[in-house]
Amino acid sequence: MLRVRLPAGPPFCYSPAVAEARPNLRGARVLIVDDHHDTLAILMEVLPFCGASPLVAQSAREAVPMLDSADVVVTDLAMPEHDGVWLLGHVRQLPRRVPVVAVTGYTAAQQPVLADAGFDRVLLKPVDPLDLCAVIESVLAGENRA
Repeated sequence: MLRVRLPAGPPFCYSPAVAEARPNLRGARVLIVDDHHDTLAILMEVLPFCGASPLVAQSAREAVPMLDSADVVVTDLAMPEHDGVWLLGHVRQLPRRVPVVAVTGYTAAQQPVLADAGFDRVLLKPVDPLDLCAVIESVLAGENRA
């Protein structure tokens, strides 16, 4: 097994220009649902940088009881046991509208099928974390386009 040791310090060091241009999520509660720890770790750093309050679930089932606390959901599509489409069904049963952004490694040819599922946006991996924050900002503003 290969181990890499990185220097201690903040994992993200953005220039002042990037900090000034970052999306402003204004305290939005963003539920991140992903079974990959590295993805969760990155988003747990970037979302607060953009002003969000992240909530984390490592599976769709774990996310369900947290849906009432979320302003927006960002979910991986392919996860063990239940996928992002299953989670989307639970989100759509809420008494209020909660946007859902799917992040997937599926091919672009499958994107129309994903759009039909009813996600507010479908993003193909790899996704730049700041671009994801900009997408979250736009869906919270009501700009829906899968």
